[in-house]
Amino acid sequence: MIRRPPRSTLFPYTTLFRSPFILGKARPLIEEQNPDLAILAYGTPAMNALDARRILGGNTGDYRISIYDARFAKPLDTELIQNLIKRNIPILTLEDHALTGGFGSAVIESCNELALPTHNIHRIGIPEEWIIQDSRSNQLRHVGLDPESIARTIREILDSSTDEDSPVKSHRQPEI
Repeated sequence: MIRRPPRSTLFPYTTLFRSPFILGKARPLIEEQNPDLAILAYGTPAMNALDARRILGGNTGDYRISIYDARFAKPLDTELIQNLIKRNIPILTLEDHALTGGFGSAVIESCNELALPTHNIHRIGIPEEWIIQDSRSNQLRHVGLDPESIARTIREILDSSTDEDSPVKSHRQPEI
């Protein structure tokens, strides 16, 4: 069975899906010339990233955020990742499934294979813990994947000093 979001949930974003499909190439949803941070995601988390950017002020906010739809977990757009890392642009990966062995892990592994630093890669995804049965929106909020939590994580990344000793940052909303 193939599942896809209802058309009504995609309607505000349909104008973003006009670029041609190229396997292994991310599609820029919003591309800033000199971004403060780049978000790599695919599927629903990419749409939540757009909403988070709006929460932070969009084009007139304090943060310049590029958002890329990776389209798939693999193959990765290693050219884009190399470009962002070499320009010292923090990367935030979003995935609505397990962090362990997921999309963010694939980005980090790719950087390791290319001998690129990973200290500026941050991940949000489903942690290795039981997520209580609830509505999808409440579950996403619990793990930090709703637009408000993503916006909060972006602020934390950009407003705080980075800990150079930590190879990878994983952010999620604290337990309540």
